Amino acid sequence: MTNNAAEPPLVGVYHPPPHPTENRCGTSTMYGYLRYVLHPNHKVAYFGRMYGYLRYVLHPNHKVAYEFVLGNVIFPEDWDAHLKSNMYLHRFYSSAPASAKYSPQGKGTPAAGSQAQKSAAKKEATKEVLQYHRNLPAHGLRETAHAHRPDDMIFNRTGMARMLYSVLDGVMVSLVECLARVGHFGCLDLESLFPGRVGSKKP
Repeated sequence: MTNNAAEPPLVGVYHPPPHPTENRCGTSTMYGYLRYVLHPNHKVAYFGRMYGYLRYVLHPNHKVAYEFVLGNVIFPEDWDAHLKSNMYLHRFYSSAPASAKYSPQGKGTPAAGSQAQKSAAKKEATKEVLQYHRNLPAHGLRETAHAHRPDDMIFNRTGMARMLYSVLDGVMVSLVECLARVGHFGCLDLESLFPGRVGSKKP
């Protein structure tokens, strides 16, 4: 199984752009903001909105677009191994309850043989990595309580987001690109997450 999209992601070059308006995507502007400007806390909210839209809107209403996104999001095939570089991220991955254990190669998929099987396996694996990205912000503060640390926590949500996006930041960027390719990015109303943005009000 491979995780190569049909086209390379548009994240190679970053040019300091004007503030994005009208949720434009498909240029270095959006990806530059995602990688270098967007605050870690906003990255968590940004991904949460995209994940919710993908699962609860795109999935039931636009099957073809949904399948395209699952088949084209780029991530390391051994993404679970990448988590071992951070003790907390790996502990969160490993401590999932039995009913929600992650399967990096996808749940319920046969050994990839035919092209159709490979495609199905890729989509199931994509669901797993996206689910992890969703679960960590939702439940990431468990086991962080510490009475002798600032704010009674080992780290806060900002620190948690920095950990996640320093290890697997390309997943969110790739999801943005895929949603843009199927024409379902602009409706997410994500402009409020860009700090210091210029409004797009019409005169």
